[in-house]
Amino acid sequence: MAQQYPNLFDGILANAPAIHFSKFVVAEIWPQIVMRQSQTFLSPCVAERFINASLDACDELDGVKDGVIMDVLACDFDPSNVVGQVCSISNLI
Repeated sequence: MAQQYPNLFDGILANAPAIHFSKFVVAEIWPQIVMRQSQTFLSPCVAERFINASLDACDELDGVKDGVIMDVLACDFDPSNVVGQVCSISNLI
């Protein structure tokens, strides 16, 4: 409407960015495709280990320990530090 009848508008408030969904959807499922093709899957224990390590490193950067990393860019977490650590079911309890 705004392009066809620009004189009908005093201004335009555009809040939603355009997203190229055909690229977005592929990027969203790419990790699962790679894991399936390589037959390498993270166990729940390993996933939990990475989550907890990232929260330990970056959760309190905003001054509140709430289980949410508010400023991802300020986070200096290096996931390679977790690689190779022993994981057992008792870590999930």
